[in-house]
Amino acid sequence: TGTLTVRAPVGYVFDAECRVVTEPSSRIFNDSAVEGTLPRVPDNVPLDPALTHTIGPPEKRAYAQRYDPWPTGTATVSCLGRNNEARITLEAGLELFKTYLFRLAVLRNPPVTPEYNYFLLEYNGEASLPFLGVNIWAFGNTSIVPTTTAASRSDFLTTNEVTIQLRPVNPVPNGGHVRVTAPSGFQIPTECVMSLAVHESEMPNISAYPPGTARAQVLQWAEFMPSDLTCQGDQTASSRGRLLLTQNNKYMRAHTLYVLKVQVINPQTTSAVPEEWHVQSYEDLTVNNIIDESYITGFVVNTAVQFFAYLKPESTNALVKQRLDFNMSFPETVAIGDQIQIVAPVSYLFSDPGDRRCPQYVFLDGAMTKTIPTCSANIISWHLMDESIPALSPVRFMVQVQNPPRTPTINLFQVRQVDMNGTRKSSRMLEGYEIVPELASPVITQDPSSLPCRIDVNL
Repeated sequence: TGTLTVRAPVGYVFDAECRVVTEPSSRIFNDSAVEGTLPRVPDNVPLDPALTHTIGPPEKRAYAQRYDPWPTGTATVSCLGRNNEARITLEAGLELFKTYLFRLAVLRNPPVTPEYNYFLLEYNGEASLPFLGVNIWAFGNTSIVPTTTAASRSDFLTTNEVTIQLRPVNPVPNGGHVRVTAPSGFQIPTECVMSLAVHESEMPNISAYPPGTARAQVLQWAEFMPSDLTCQGDQTASSRGRLLLTQNNKYMRAHTLYVLKVQVINPQTTSAVPEEWHVQSYEDLTVNNIIDESYITGFVVNTAVQFFAYLKPESTNALVKQRLDFNMSFPETVAIGDQIQIVAPVSYLFSDPGDRRCPQYVFLDGAMTKTIPTCSANIISWHLMDESIPALSPVRFMVQVQNPPRTPTINLFQVRQVDMNGTRKSSRMLEGYEIVPELASPVITQDPSSLPCRIDVNL
C-alpha cells in the first residue's frame, strides 16, 4: 500500500471520511462512466502548460494526451480527512514518472481566497513543490458597518443605513443582480433603498478620460446614479432585498472595491453576538446562475434608548456657537461605572481645541447631578462614578455647540450607554438640523462706474 497526503490551504476542510476517485480513470470527470473509456478533458478544466501532449493530434484535450491511467489494482482503501489535510491510502504503489489525475471531495471551501493559497502533495517520503490553488468565488475585502445598532421598539422603528464593502471576484454583468439577506428580524421594505459606488480609494479620475467612448466605458462600472439601479424587496417585506443591474449598461467590474448601502429596519430583539449577512451575485434575474457568494459578520443589536431629543436651536447658520438643550432617558438603570456619550455629526464641536471642558454646560433636571462631563471635538461624555440613573428617569442639560461650516453628509446625533467593559448597552440616533452654509471664499471687487460721478449735488 501507499499513502498520498494532500495539504490544502488553511480554510479548506475535508470530511473525516473523505471521498476520492482514482480508478477507473473514466470516473474522475463523470461518476457514471464506469466502462473505462477515457474522457476528453472538459473545457472548463485548465490545462497544465508543463504537460505536453505525447500522442495524437495537438488538440491536447484527450485524456491520454495529458495524463496516465491509474494502474489496475490501485483502488482507494481509505481517505481520512482532518481540517485541511487528507490522507489517501491506496491498495498498491504508483509507477515512476507517471502523471496521474484524481478527484478529491472538499467538505467546505474557505470563506475567501486564502492569503497563502498553495496546495502540497506528499507520497512515499517525497513532497511536491507548493502549487497554486484556485480563487474562491467569494467577495473579498468584505465588511459591514451600521449607522446605528439600536433595536427597534414597538412604538419606534429604527431605520438603519448599512454599508457593505465588497470586492467581486467575477464581474456582475448588466442584467444580473446582487442579493442581500440580512439576519432574521431585520426588515428590508418591498420598495427598498440601495445605492452602489466604487470605493473612494479606487474611484477612477473620470475627467482624465476624453469624452466619448473611453469615458462611457469607464462610467458603465464606475458611476451609478439612482436611475441606473433598481432595489427590489420581497412582496411581503422580509430580510431579503435585490439590487438589479438592468439599466443603462451598468455592471460591476471584477476585482474592484465597491460600497453598497442598503436601508433596513433593525429588529425589535437584541443580539448577544453579531450574526452573518449573506451576499450573493447572479448572472441574471434568476437564482440559477450564481457568481460570487459570501457570509459577512454583521453587528450586535442593542437595546434602544428610551428617549433622546434636543430643542430647536436658536441658529442654524454655519460656525455659530450656541447652547443646545438635550433631553434623554434610558430603558434600564445606568449603573455606577457606566459611561454615557453623545456623538454629534462630524464637524460639530462641543469643545475648544486642546480643552476637555464643556463650555456653558448647565445641568437642568434629572438624576445625573454629580457627574461632570468631558468634551472632545464632537463627543460629550459622562463617566458615572458616584451616582446612577434610574430606568426611565429623564435627564436634561444644556451645552455649547459650534455649528459646522455646512450640513454634514451623515447628519445624525447619537447617544450611547456603555458599561465598564466597553459593551454597548443601549443607543439611539436622531436627525441633525440643516446648516445654512458659510459662503465659500467671498471676494469684493471694485468695478468702474458706468456714469461719471458728480462733484456737486443739489438737495
